[in-house]
Amino acid sequence: MKVVFQDFIGWKDKPHAERELGYRMENAAKKIGVEGLYTDDYDKIEKFKPDIVFPLHHFTPKLFDAYTIGCMWNPADFILEADRADGVYPLENIKSYDAFAVASAQIKNFLSSLCFKSPFKREIYEIYPTSTYSKYSPVSDFKKVTYIGSNWQLKRHSELFLKSDKIAVYGPRKNWEYIINEGRNYCGEVPFGFSYVRNVYRSNGIGLCFHGENHLKENIPNMRVFEMAASGVLIFADKLPFIEEHFGDSVRYIDTSQDTESIIEQIDYQYNWVLKNKSKAKEMAVHANEIFNKNFTLEKLLKDIFASYEGRSQLSSLKEQKSSVEIIVRTDGNRPRLQHSIESFASQIYKNLIITFVYWGNNKKEFEKKIAEIVPTILRYRILEMKGRKDRSFNLYHGISSSTADFIGICDDDDILFKDHISSLVKMLEQDKELAVAYSGVIMNEISKRGNNRELFFFHDFSHFNEKSYITSNSYLVRRTKLPHQIFGNEIPNVSTGEDRMFLDLIYFDKGKFAFSERSTSLFFRDLVHQDNISSNIKEWKKNQSFYKAFLKESSLEKDYLHYWSKAKKVQEEPEKESKRVTILKKIFEKLIPFRIRRFILLLVKQLVQSSEKI
Repeated sequence: MKVVFQDFIGWKDKPHAERELGYRMENAAKKIGVEGLYTDDYDKIEKFKPDIVFPLHHFTPKLFDAYTIGCMWNPADFILEADRADGVYPLENIKSYDAFAVASAQIKNFLSSLCFKSPFKREIYEIYPTSTYSKYSPVSDFKKVTYIGSNWQLKRHSELFLKSDKIAVYGPRKNWEYIINEGRNYCGEVPFGFSYVRNVYRSNGIGLCFHGENHLKENIPNMRVFEMAASGVLIFADKLPFIEEHFGDSVRYIDTSQDTESIIEQIDYQYNWVLKNKSKAKEMAVHANEIFNKNFTLEKLLKDIFASYEGRSQLSSLKEQKSSVEIIVRTDGNRPRLQHSIESFASQIYKNLIITFVYWGNNKKEFEKKIAEIVPTILRYRILEMKGRKDRSFNLYHGISSSTADFIGICDDDDILFKDHISSLVKMLEQDKELAVAYSGVIMNEISKRGNNRELFFFHDFSHFNEKSYITSNSYLVRRTKLPHQIFGNEIPNVSTGEDRMFLDLIYFDKGKFAFSERSTSLFFRDLVHQDNISSNIKEWKKNQSFYKAFLKESSLEKDYLHYWSKAKKVQEEPEKESKRVTILKKIFEKLIPFRIRRFILLLVKQLVQSSEKI
């Protein structure tokens, strides 16, 4: 088994707890005989070909064709506060995971609520930001109360760390400047690596573990309590229910709900107690270490997860696969990633599958020879040669209309499907017989001169078709009985971009039902180096824009039948109104103008009015 512990790539140059945890998890995996890798490098992960990926933070979505277990050890409030800030989509990232590893019952309930309407069940495992197994060794003495922290909540207990003379503070220098400026309690930075952390704790004999407000509210332990237990030191901790439940009387507790002066007094009291009861203090440290080694080592937690994963994989392989699936691939055989696409088809968990290559090149025999060499024997396929019309839209609709499978999908000859893509969509289509289209989330792999970058690009529920409801051609399966009749009888327009969207539009116009899998199981490439993607060709999109607008144009001529005749009558009555005006003018003229002149003017006006009516 190969496992990756994936860090958030945006924090490459920043110190953060996940980096330390990643190295510890890699070390723990190796100790139990599993090949592990901690990294944030996409190329390294792809080359490693992991079976399982653990994103260490919810800023990282599922990005690889591997069973992805999100490490959920941050409070739900942090997730909600970060939602859609700075281009980060934590809720969508979390829903893209195949499973969760959680650090509290509250997080578990939050995730159950988030995914309650999901079409599939995600397994939930147990994980904590803990350490590897560490055999107990007694400390030499009890000197100071060690506090290690990044102080990212700058105002939390700030007065305490200034005023207490019992605490030795360690952490990033720039985050503790206010203590350094006062010349109080700051003892330096701690390099990454548990051995350094362990040595710092053991040098003073006592550790102080405090939690933030959200951690206390959601009962989520941080990494410090586990580090202290592993180090064999006496633990001073706040009253986190998790610690009270699992570590019990092996810990000395501080009530942090009190004011600063009271907390200082409690620390002084506990410190003085230790100095008077060193033997008892060491017994407590031994007990805490035993609890840690028995229940909370990374080796144990990961081993439990891996055992459950292997059992799940064996069960899924035994499921019956009755419905047939056909994937339409338009190709001339020359795309360099065609073999990768074929490999992704062959790796599908769902095996009742056939690939139809819609070949639009000019040398079928050469293509047949090439396909025979690169298609594994376990994968069934057929070749449909195009003669005459070879445009993208005609190739697509000809391939779809020729299918006899229960469910039909599309994949370009440079895109890939993750191994559970087809199986997850088939399950949805079989569960809901009225469903026309089942689709997944999509990952974009961008290739540039700087290297590869991956991001979760489309991951959305289906409400109605608008510009934001984009479903890529390789992300869906369609029920054959729901195929639009137009592709069988109407003239197929020659459209090189958006032709797959037209296909879905036709199904939607026919009241077809769509459903989202809440999985990210398909991937498309955007190659900025070779510019060989039709989707990157802006000129081609603009050329086809008028065709797509014409396709979407709705007939909307609807005259006002009920009031049509009354309007016509009103027009006929207008001359009578004009005659009344003439009568009024005539009376005025009779009083002011002599008869002979008046007669001439009236005749002239009458002629003008009659002429205007004719016009």
